[in-house]
Amino acid sequence: MWLLRAVLGALALLSIAIALAPEPPASPMHGVQTHVVVGQTQTAPLAEVTDLDAALRPGTPRDSVIYRSWSPAGVRPLALEMGPLEPADYVGVLYQGTIREYETRNALYLRCSTHERIKPIAGGGTAGTYTETIVPLGDKWCAGGEVYLRLVGTSDFRNVGVAQPYAVSALSYLKQSYLGYVGFFLTAFAIVLAPFFAGGLVARATRSGVDPVLGGFLGLGAACLTLFYLYAWTPLPPRGGLLPVMALIGVAVGACWKAPDLARSVWRAQRIPVYVWFLTGFVALTVLHLGATGSGAWEPAHRFAPAIWSSDHLLPGMFAEAVRLGTHQLVTMPGDWSLSDRPPLMAGGYLLFADVFALLQANNDGPHLQPVALAVGGVTLTSLWAAALYWAARRAGKLSPAIAAIGVLLVALTPFALFNTGYTWPKLMGAAFSIAATGYAFRLRPSPRASVGETATFGGLAGFAMLCHAASSFFLAPAALVYFATRLWRSPKALVAGAAVGLALLASWSAYKASALPSQDPLLAYALTGDLHLAPKESLPERLAARYQSFTVLQWLQTKAEIAAYVFTPNPPQGPEPLARPIVPGEIDVAGQLRRWDFYALSAGNLSLLLLGALGVWSFARPRAERPPQAAMAARLLASAAGCYALFVGVTFLALFVHQFSYDAVLALALAGIVAAGAMPWGRSLLLALAAATGLYTGVVWIAAPLSSLVTLDLAALGTLALVGIGVGLALSRGGAAPRGRTALLGLGLAVSVGGCLMLRPGAVVRELSPPDLTYMAELVANPAVDPARCRGNLDGTVARKVGGWRMFGWAWDAAAGAPVKSIAVLDNGLLLGMAATGQARPDVPKGLPTVTDPGVGWHLDLKKRPAHPQIVATLTDGSICALSAAS
Repeated sequence: MWLLRAVLGALALLSIAIALAPEPPASPMHGVQTHVVVGQTQTAPLAEVTDLDAALRPGTPRDSVIYRSWSPAGVRPLALEMGPLEPADYVGVLYQGTIREYETRNALYLRCSTHERIKPIAGGGTAGTYTETIVPLGDKWCAGGEVYLRLVGTSDFRNVGVAQPYAVSALSYLKQSYLGYVGFFLTAFAIVLAPFFAGGLVARATRSGVDPVLGGFLGLGAACLTLFYLYAWTPLPPRGGLLPVMALIGVAVGACWKAPDLARSVWRAQRIPVYVWFLTGFVALTVLHLGATGSGAWEPAHRFAPAIWSSDHLLPGMFAEAVRLGTHQLVTMPGDWSLSDRPPLMAGGYLLFADVFALLQANNDGPHLQPVALAVGGVTLTSLWAAALYWAARRAGKLSPAIAAIGVLLVALTPFALFNTGYTWPKLMGAAFSIAATGYAFRLRPSPRASVGETATFGGLAGFAMLCHAASSFFLAPAALVYFATRLWRSPKALVAGAAVGLALLASWSAYKASALPSQDPLLAYALTGDLHLAPKESLPERLAARYQSFTVLQWLQTKAEIAAYVFTPNPPQGPEPLARPIVPGEIDVAGQLRRWDFYALSAGNLSLLLLGALGVWSFARPRAERPPQAAMAARLLASAAGCYALFVGVTFLALFVHQFSYDAVLALALAGIVAAGAMPWGRSLLLALAAATGLYTGVVWIAAPLSSLVTLDLAALGTLALVGIGVGLALSRGGAAPRGRTALLGLGLAVSVGGCLMLRPGAVVRELSPPDLTYMAELVANPAVDPARCRGNLDGTVARKVGGWRMFGWAWDAAAGAPVKSIAVLDNGLLLGMAATGQARPDVPKGLPTVTDPGVGWHLDLKKRPAHPQIVATLTDGSICALSAAS
C-alpha cells in the first residue's frame, strides 16, 4: 500500500494548502452590454438572490442582475448575448436552470469574434438554484478578438438564466477542481472515522461481546444523531459542534496513547473494513470528478446523464446547514419541504465535519463552496455500505478475506453502487446499517437463543437505518419477521430489549417533530398514494380512501403488475393508473440508453446483482446434504429481500424503479449471492469473472462514455485514478513494499512536483473538450413573426469584402413607435451570428417609403462566412422583437 499512501499524502498536502490559501475576491467586468436577441427576459437583482442562497460568491458584482427565461406565465424562449468581456484568464459565470436535460436544448457558452471555437460553460443544470462555473480562457484562446457570453433558451419547460460574468483568480479555479475537493473528502473521512473507532473501543472495553465493527456502526450512528439534536434542539451556535467532534478525536487518540493494546485490538478488527470503506468512497469520488458538467453542487445529479435525478442529494447538507446556522424554524428548505419531512441521521453525519469545512474556507471569498464541500464529504457516509458488506461476508458469512473483498469489489463496480455512492442521499447510508444488522442476525452458527445484547445491537442498527431513510423500514420489517421466526421467538426478553432500543431511537425523532418542527409526512403519503403534496388539505386516510375508490380490482391488479415490473425494466406495459413514471429521453446514443436502463432497473450493467440473487436461490435449493452452511444465511437474506419487494408492490403506488426501491434489499440480494457462491470451491473464480465483466461494462458505459459530453476533464483526477489502480495492484500482489520514510518522501515529492506545475500553469489540470455541436445548442424553438404593422425593413444584400469575409446590410424601422429600431440581430439557422451596427444613413428609404421619417435606419454586419439561411430580428422600442423579411 506504499504507493497509495504516498498518493494520499501528496493529495492531502496539496488540497489542504489550496483550501486554506487566501482567495482574491472576484473582479467585476465593466462596460459589458447585454443584448436580448429573442424573447423577453425576466430579471432579478443579484443581491436579492444572494440573500436567499448562501452558496453564491459574495465577490460577484452586486449591482448586476440575473437574466432568465422564467416568467410568471411560464418558461419562454430567450436568446441573449453579453459582451465584449474584459480580458481575463479565468471567467466566473453565475447561472441557473437546466442547460441540457432530455429534450431540452438550452445553451450557455463563451464565443470568440475571430474563430468559431467556443468555451462551453455548462452541460448539466442546477434547476432552481444558482451555481458558479469558472471557465479558463488564457491569453491565446481569443488572441486579437473579443469574447462574448451567449445564452440560448429553447425549452418551454426548463428555465435557464445567467448573470454578468466576472474575472476570478487561478486559485479560485483550483479550489473548484479535483485537487480542491479531495482535501474535504480526506478531512471528512478522518473525522467520521473517529466515532467509528470510538464505538469499537467502547464495545471492546466494556466486554459487551459486540464486534468492534458493529460497535463502530453504533458509535457513528450515535454521534450523528447526538450532534443533530445538539444543534436542532439547543441554542448551540455555529462551530459549537467542534467541541464534541474534537472530544471524539481526543478519545481515539487518547486510547492509542493510554491503552495501546486495546487500540491495537480494535484496529485489527476494523482495519480491513475501514480500508474497503475508504477505497470505495475515494474511487467513487475520483470517478465522479474525472470531469465536470459545470453543475456545481448538482454535479452528482447530472454527471452520468441521462441517469439524472432531482435535488435529493442536496437535502441532507441543506438541512445540516439549516440547524447549524439556526434557521430551521424560520425557513423551509427548498420549495415547501420542511426540515422534519426527512429523517435526520445523514444530516447529523454532515454536522460532524460541517464546522471544520467552514474553517477550511475561512480564507475564501465567502462560504460559496460549502454545498459542494458537504456533498464531497457525504461520500464518506454513502460509501459506508462497503464496510458493512465486507463485514457481513467475512465475519457473519465466515468467508475468506479475499472472497469478501472480491464480493465488495463486484458490487462496487455495478452502476447501481457507482451512481449512488457519489449521489449523496441517505438511502445507501441507511442500507449500510441494515446490512450490518441483518448480517449480524443471520450470521453462521449463532447461539440457539438470542441474547439481550444481540437484539439490542440489532435494534440499534435497525433504528439508525430508519433514521437515515424511511425506505429501510420496508426491508427491515420482513427481516425482523424472519429473525423472529428463526430465533427470536425463543427469547421474549431479548425481543423486548431489541424492540425497545429501536423504538427509543425512532421516538427521539418523533419527539423532535412533535416539540420543535411538526411534519405532515409527505413522503409517506407519496409512497402510499403516489401523489406528492407538501401541504395537503386532506388527511392521509382521506387521501388513501380517494386513491382506492378511484379504480376497480382489475385496474388495481394491472397497476400493481406495472409497479412490480419496474425493477427489471424501465419500460413495462403501462397500467390504467397515473404513476410518476420515468421520463423518456429524446435521441441518445447506445451508451446513454444503457446508463438510463442501469439507473432504473436491475438489468444490463446491474445484471450481476440479479445473478448473485439467483446463486443464493440455487444454493438453498440444492439437496440438504450438498448445501454449504452459508445457504441458510443466504436464504434468510433472500426472504427478507423478497418480503421487501412484496411489501413495496403491495402497499405503494410508486413506479418501483431501483432509485425508488429499498437499497437495503438490493445489497441483501448481493450479499446472499456472495456468501452462497463464496462457500463453493469455484466461488472465487466465479466472483472474479463477474467482477471483471461488470468492471469492463461500467468502465466503458459509465466511466469512459460520459467523458465525451463533459465540459472539462480533470487531469489530476485521471492521474490519481491511475496511481490508485497501480497501488492497489501492487498491494494485492504483495510486491513493492517500501519503508515509511521512503513512502513519505515519495508523497512529498509528488506534492512538490504537482504544486510546481500548477504554479507555472494552473489551467493545465483541466483539458478542454471539443466544442459542442452548435446546431443542437442554439436552435430557437420560436421565431418572431413578420408583422409589417409593427416593423418594416429588409436584408438588402450580402457582398464579399476586399479584406476578406462578407458584409450583410439592410434597413429597419419601428413602425409602431415611428422611430429606428433599438438593435438588429442576425441569425443563421437559428444560430446567433452577431449584433449589427445600426444608425447608418439611408436617405433612399424615406424617399421610397414616406412613413419612414428618419434616414438613420441602415444597418450592417461583417461576417467571416456567408450565412446559408439568414434571418434578421429587430428589437423594437418597447423591448419586443419582430422579424424582417429577407431578400432572396
